Amino acid sequence: EFPPRKSLDTYTKYPVVVPSSTPAYDSSFKVEYLQSLTSADVESADGELNNYARSAIDAAQDGAIRGYCVEILNYISNATETNPKRGFGTDRTAVWGLQRPPLLDGGLTSIRCDNNVSYDDMLPVFLPFYVTNARNQVEISVDPNNQGLLSALKGLQADKDVLIKIEDSDAHANRMKDEANRYYNVVPISPGGLTDF
Repeated sequence: EFPPRKSLDTYTKYPVVVPSSTPAYDSSFKVEYLQSLTSADVESADGELNNYARSAIDAAQDGAIRGYCVEILNYISNATETNPKRGFGTDRTAVWGLQRPPLLDGGLTSIRCDNNVSYDDMLPVFLPFYVTNARNQVEISVDPNNQGLLSALKGLQADKDVLIKIEDSDAHANRMKDEANRYYNVVPISPGGLTDF
């Protein structure tokens, strides 16, 4: 069991998140491969998922980020399509699957984006919530001076399940203290996003 992400550093350092395969921690994608992917490469059988996920992915400016998000979506689709899955080699069944934030009153995740965070920085963290049944358990907190991100999020704002809070970092920090019992995770997004895939 993991403590809530907002207090993870209090209890551990460099945790291994299971049930993912340990060798996966040392794997990576080539940037050229990711840049070759488009939202047309999403393999989901769910038509509704395809529509809103593809538009979110298409809004990414960086081709490598866009491709990485396609891979995230394909993984989620594959992992959730048929379960439990039969293991390889013997008649062992893979019992573990994807885990989501718990369905608790205090189960929200706040994705914090300061003034210099772009849509591309935020999307790979937000996408797993957006395309699953955890979408109503996430909020995006955006600095009011980050007009680029706020503009990019307008397409997502049409979705009533996507909660966007416009507040500076001090207001966000104070709200996280005042309403700590409502939040399971607080995820600060780093500017510059992913550089290793």
